[in-house]
Amino acid sequence: MSEVPRSISAVLILLGIGMSAACGGTSQGLEQGTPKERREAAGGPGGDVSITLTAKDNTFQPKRLRLPAGSDVTLKFLNKGELPHTFTVRELDLDTGSIEPGGSKRVRFSAPDSRMQFLCTIHEFEGQVGDLIPR
Repeated sequence: MSEVPRSISAVLILLGIGMSAACGGTSQGLEQGTPKERREAAGGPGGDVSITLTAKDNTFQPKRLRLPAGSDVTLKFLNKGELPHTFTVRELDLDTGSIEPGGSKRVRFSAPDSRMQFLCTIHEFEGQVGDLIPR
Protein backbone atom coordinates (compact mmCIF):
# COMPACT_ATOMS: atom_id res chain seq x y z
CA MET A 1 0.00 0.00 0.00
CA SER A 2 2.97 2.32 0.54
CA GLU A 3 3.76 1.93 -3.19
CA VAL A 4 0.65 3.91 -4.21
CA PRO A 5 1.57 7.17 -2.42
CA ARG A 6 5.09 7.04 -3.92
CA SER A 7 3.60 6.55 -7.38
CA ILE A 8 1.29 9.50 -6.90
CA SER A 9 4.22 11.60 -5.66
CA ALA A 10 6.27 10.65 -8.72
CA VAL A 11 3.41 11.59 -11.06
CA LEU A 12 2.93 14.93 -9.31
CA ILE A 13 6.64 15.71 -9.52
CA LEU A 14 6.68 14.90 -13.25
CA LEU A 15 3.58 17.05 -13.81
CA GLY A 16 5.25 19.92 -11.97
CA ILE A 17 8.39 19.65 -14.12
CA GLY A 18 6.31 19.53 -17.27
CA MET A 19 4.27 22.56 -16.26
CA SER A 20 7.41 24.49 -15.36
CA ALA A 21 8.91 23.77 -18.78
CA ALA A 22 5.67 24.67 -20.55
CA CYS A 23 5.45 27.97 -18.71
CA GLY A 24 8.97 29.04 -19.51
CA GLY A 25 10.95 27.27 -16.82
CA THR A 26 11.91 29.57 -13.98
CA SER A 27 11.04 33.04 -12.80
CA GLN A 28 14.47 34.40 -13.78
CA GLY A 29 12.87 36.80 -16.26
CA LEU A 30 11.18 38.55 -13.34
CA GLU A 31 14.45 38.93 -11.44
CA GLN A 32 16.44 40.46 -14.29
CA GLY A 33 16.06 43.72 -16.21
CA THR A 34 14.89 47.16 -15.19
CA PRO A 35 12.00 47.63 -12.74
CA LYS A 36 9.74 48.59 -15.65
CA GLU A 37 10.73 45.46 -17.61
CA ARG A 38 10.10 43.27 -14.54
CA ARG A 39 6.69 44.89 -13.96
CA GLU A 40 5.68 44.41 -17.60
CA ALA A 41 6.95 40.80 -17.58
CA ALA A 42 4.86 40.12 -14.48
CA GLY A 43 1.81 41.67 -16.10
CA GLY A 44 1.70 44.47 -13.52
CA PRO A 45 0.58 48.05 -13.99
CA GLY A 46 2.58 50.11 -16.41
CA GLY A 47 2.52 53.20 -18.48
CA ASP A 48 2.65 56.81 -17.54
CA VAL A 49 1.63 58.42 -14.28
CA SER A 50 0.57 62.09 -14.12
CA ILE A 51 0.46 63.87 -10.78
CA THR A 52 0.25 67.41 -9.45
CA LEU A 53 2.31 68.64 -6.51
CA THR A 54 1.53 72.01 -4.95
CA ALA A 55 3.98 74.13 -2.99
CA LYS A 56 2.73 76.62 -0.45
CA ASP A 57 4.96 78.49 1.88
CA ASN A 58 7.14 75.90 3.63
CA THR A 59 4.93 72.90 2.76
CA PHE A 60 4.09 70.48 -0.07
CA GLN A 61 0.65 69.10 -0.81
CA PRO A 62 0.69 66.12 -0.77
CA LYS A 63 3.75 65.39 1.37
CA ARG A 64 3.95 61.76 0.17
CA LEU A 65 3.83 60.62 -3.43
CA ARG A 66 3.20 56.88 -3.86
CA LEU A 67 4.28 55.84 -7.35
CA PRO A 68 4.60 52.50 -9.16
CA ALA A 69 8.35 51.77 -9.20
CA GLY A 70 9.85 52.29 -12.64
CA SER A 71 6.84 54.13 -14.05
CA ASP A 72 7.30 57.18 -16.26
CA VAL A 73 6.09 60.11 -14.18
CA THR A 74 4.97 63.52 -15.39
CA LEU A 75 4.76 65.84 -12.41
CA LYS A 76 3.13 69.26 -12.62
CA PHE A 77 4.66 71.44 -9.92
CA LEU A 78 2.49 74.43 -8.89
CA ASN A 79 3.65 77.26 -6.66
CA LYS A 80 0.60 78.59 -4.83
CA GLY A 81 2.65 80.26 -2.13
CA GLU A 82 3.92 83.81 -1.72
CA LEU A 83 7.60 82.83 -1.99
CA PRO A 84 9.65 81.05 -4.70
CA HIS A 85 9.95 77.25 -4.36
CA THR A 86 11.73 74.30 -6.00
CA PHE A 87 10.94 70.62 -6.48
CA THR A 88 14.21 68.76 -6.04
CA VAL A 89 15.11 65.06 -5.77
CA ARG A 90 18.87 64.95 -5.27
CA GLU A 91 19.22 61.18 -5.83
CA LEU A 92 17.57 61.55 -9.27
CA ASP A 93 19.49 64.74 -10.13
CA LEU A 94 16.10 66.41 -10.61
CA ASP A 95 15.52 70.10 -9.90
CA THR A 96 12.91 72.49 -11.29
CA GLY A 97 14.94 75.52 -10.37
CA SER A 98 13.24 78.39 -8.61
CA ILE A 99 9.53 78.72 -9.49
CA GLU A 100 8.06 82.11 -8.70
CA PRO A 101 4.67 82.52 -6.93
CA GLY A 102 1.82 81.61 -9.28
CA GLY A 103 4.21 79.75 -11.59
CA SER A 104 4.38 76.11 -12.58
CA LYS A 105 6.66 73.63 -14.29
CA ARG A 106 6.28 70.09 -15.63
CA VAL A 107 9.06 67.57 -15.09
CA ARG A 108 9.43 63.95 -16.22
CA PHE A 109 11.29 61.22 -14.37
CA SER A 110 11.31 57.50 -13.74
CA ALA A 111 9.79 56.56 -10.37
CA PRO A 112 12.48 55.12 -8.07
CA ASP A 113 12.63 51.59 -6.64
CA SER A 114 13.39 52.86 -3.16
CA ARG A 115 12.05 55.60 -0.93
CA MET A 116 13.56 59.02 -1.66
CA GLN A 117 13.09 62.49 -0.27
CA PHE A 118 11.98 65.48 -2.33
CA LEU A 119 12.44 69.00 -1.06
CA CYS A 120 12.47 72.70 -1.75
CA THR A 121 16.12 73.75 -1.74
CA ILE A 122 15.13 77.24 -0.59
CA HIS A 123 13.08 76.07 2.42
CA GLU A 124 14.54 72.64 3.19
CA PHE A 125 15.69 73.71 6.65
CA GLU A 126 12.23 75.08 7.45
CA GLY A 127 10.88 71.56 6.89
CA GLN A 128 9.65 71.76 3.28
CA VAL A 129 10.34 68.13 2.46
CA GLY A 130 8.31 65.13 1.27
CA ASP A 131 8.71 61.49 0.28
CA LEU A 132 8.61 59.54 -2.98
CA ILE A 133 7.42 56.07 -2.00
CA PRO A 134 7.50 53.12 -4.41
CA ARG A 135 4.50 50.81 -4.51
